[in-house]
Amino acid sequence: MNLLGTIHYSALFAAAYLVFLVLLAANVSRLRIQHKVSLGEGGNRDLRHAIRAHANSVEHGAPFMVALLAADFVKVSDPWILWLAVAFGAARVLHAAGMFDVGFNFRRVGAGLTLVVELALAGVIVGGV
Repeated sequence: MNLLGTIHYSALFAAAYLVFLVLLAANVSRLRIQHKVSLGEGGNRDLRHAIRAHANSVEHGAPFMVALLAADFVKVSDPWILWLAVAFGAARVLHAAGMFDVGFNFRRVGAGLTLVVELALAGVIVGGV
């Protein structure tokens, strides 16, 4: 049962993840302005990491969102969609934090959890849980 009424968890999570991507993009823009770099990273380590954090989040987020919507389409149960979405979001936040010198282990755990959740989502789509 969807606790949100007519709003599907997949759509809600897609909107939340989009906000996360906008925040990462805004950070890239902030650093570009601060360091006066128009293209590339201009040799600036912080900008390079911000660009990669944003790009990596897009690289994993776009296919995950499509798959999450597919899971909704094939009627995967709401609890599965909810928990996979939350786990993916947490994994991506950990990975991004690890890119910003919070700690390499955050990045490692975030990357590993991302892959596990992506595979789990593929499994529940095929398995029709």
